Amino acid sequence: MSAEKWGWASIFAVGVSLLAIAFGLPVVVSGWKPDTHQAVAAWVQAVGSVGAIFTALRIAIKQRHDAERQAQEDAKRRRQEPLRALRVIVERAQYLVVEIPTGPNDDYNVENYFKDVASAEALATAQRALQALPLGRIVDPSAVLCIFEMQDALHIAKQVLEQIEQDRTQWPAIWAKNKYRLGSAKIHATNAQMLMRAALKDAEITDHLMSGSGSASLGIEATGEGSSLSQAA
Repeated sequence: MSAEKWGWASIFAVGVSLLAIAFGLPVVVSGWKPDTHQAVAAWVQAVGSVGAIFTALRIAIKQRHDAERQAQEDAKRRRQEPLRALRVIVERAQYLVVEIPTGPNDDYNVENYFKDVASAEALATAQRALQALPLGRIVDPSAVLCIFEMQDALHIAKQVLEQIEQDRTQWPAIWAKNKYRLGSAKIHATNAQMLMRAALKDAEITDHLMSGSGSASLGIEATGEGSSLSQAA
């Protein structure tokens, strides 16, 4: 039986007991003459006392129930906030890693990508955003594993792109040499995405589009000089 049901059961039991006293006491006090004025006065006073006690118990139980519900909602919100921020970062990082060409089906846009699109700094920005997340506030194991997987993906991909950016004319040789590593980065990114979905499901986050409140509430800033995290006022 829930706490609320136990509370109402207690009120009912107390009410029945007090009503019994209320009806019986005047009879005893008046010498078994319930038609006397004293009996009527005592009965009215007893009924009023029962009503007051009943109301006080009901208010107390409702306040306790409201407080418990509010505490649960607050705990749920504290759990969801960092996950919402993490989801935005993971989606961006996953896109950056997956768009890197790695196989035969990607050959048509390989040259264009490595000459004009590839950006190690974009991957570094995603890395800094991940590092700025408050791990102490992330209680979901799946989310923690997601961070590790995405960090591995970004680290591998960034190393390869940094080599290419040093001399973009050498991209064919560097790309051919690192296809396996880039493929491994994509696997890590895919694993991170799956873990993120599991964490969101466990935390009962069902919205498909992220609101801006997640990152804003955590005060995440990722810049070229480093990352910082501050709690929004």
